[in-house]
Amino acid sequence: MPSFLLYCKPDNIGDPVNYFASNQLDRVHPGDGLWGVTSKGGVLILQAHLTVAKVVGRAEAERKFSRTNLWQAKFYAVAQEPASADVTLISLRSPKN
Repeated sequence: MPSFLLYCKPDNIGDPVNYFASNQLDRVHPGDGLWGVTSKGGVLILQAHLTVAKVVGRAEAERKFSRTNLWQAKFYAVAQEPASADVTLISLRSPKN
């Protein structure tokens, strides 16, 4: 299955990741992988990976997550597995030689 890279705003890091929201998820399908990255202190950081269960619109995402304060977007890629509350941020900076 294809994998996609998605940039997330730094102020969103640390939240459990049950979905990714973006206006650019129209090519994402169930089973695809999404890698969420952000930046902190000038370093690119892997925030989370999820396997997509389905891509839905805002109204369905609000019903699914029982909340209306979701990130503003046209598409919501919902994770197959519930996200852990413990998000581990991984630096993507290569070690210096």
